[in-house]
Parts: sequence; C-alpha cells; structure tokens
Amino acid sequence: KFFGGLAPEIKGQTLPWNNQSLTYTVHEPVGVVGAIIPWNVPLLLMALKIAPALVCGNPVVVKSSELAPLAVLRTAEIINSVLPPGVMNTLSGFGPTCGS
Repeated sequence: KFFGGLAPEIKGQTLPWNNQSLTYTVHEPVGVVGAIIPWNVPLLLMALKIAPALVCGNPVVVKSSELAPLAVLRTAEIINSVLPPGVMNTLSGFGPTCGS
C-alpha cells in the first residue's frame, strides 16, 4: 500500500533556469532489478524488494532460496497472472546452478 501510494509521486519537474532554455527532469526506469530472497520470511522480503521496482517501471528477476522456494514461486505465479510477460521472472535453486 505504501509503494502504491508513491507511484503518483514519481514525476518529472520543470526547473526555472532562464528565459532562453527549457530545463526539466524525467524519471525513467533504470533497468532490470535482481532480488535475492533469503530463506527467512521470504514473502515479506520479496514484497519489500519487488514493490518499489515494479512501481518505478523496472522488470524484476527474483532468485528464491533453495531452502524455502515454494512460497516465493507461488506468489510469483499469482503476480505473473496480472503482469505482462517478462516483467517478473523467477529463478530457484543453488547459486552456481541458477547463474549458469
């Protein structure tokens, strides 16, 4: 709810500079966000990592713990049912296996 309330606040500004030029700021997505979720409280930590990234328009790659992947995988499945394809991707398993 907190990050959803911040979504309308992400906007650019026109800055006063001089009469000869136009100066403004634009907030753009920075790119893919990697979120590594540990085994303890995975749903809370997943929400705290992906919510700001998704609100700002960044795609997310979530790597769940090999010790507790089911809650993260099920939640990602639910989230992917409402997001466009490729916005949220999920990996599960040991680090060297996932990274290769």
